[in-house]
Amino acid sequence: MRYGVKSIMMINYLLGKIILFVFIFICSIEDVKYKYISVNFCIGMLVLEIISYIYMFVIGENIDFVGIFCGILISLIIFLLSKLTNEAIGMGDSLFFMIISIALGYKYSMFLLFIAFFIITFVAIILFIYSLIKYKKIQKYEIALIPFFGFAYICFLIY
Repeated sequence: MRYGVKSIMMINYLLGKIILFVFIFICSIEDVKYKYISVNFCIGMLVLEIISYIYMFVIGENIDFVGIFCGILISLIIFLLSKLTNEAIGMGDSLFFMIISIALGYKYSMFLLFIAFFIITFVAIILFIYSLIKYKKIQKYEIALIPFFGFAYICFLIY
């Protein structure tokens, strides 16, 4: 059975989306459960992305290097914010965002970041109101960020 170029490109596209979804899902579970994500797992995903881009280059697909570079630059800004705020945004979150930026490019990773922060702001307001009602003072909560990226990625897939 012969496949055309468009069929192969569609299979590559779908396979990439599935792999990225599994990566986000596993990182979300780790982030909720342990409040960190495995650096080795992230490096493995990074190597897989590099291999994927080499493959795309070999078969002649267009690669948005500027978008990837801009996404990495934003990840470095998030990394610096993490350092400056004593990890209010975790180091793993910045590494995770870098991997997402390399996989999706600048525009889509910014979409995910915006949706994730929008949702997490809503959740933080609910927790704030809850702590004021229940404890009569503001409690400190740690909220895992990566599951919100997972929800944003599902919105991206639907969009």
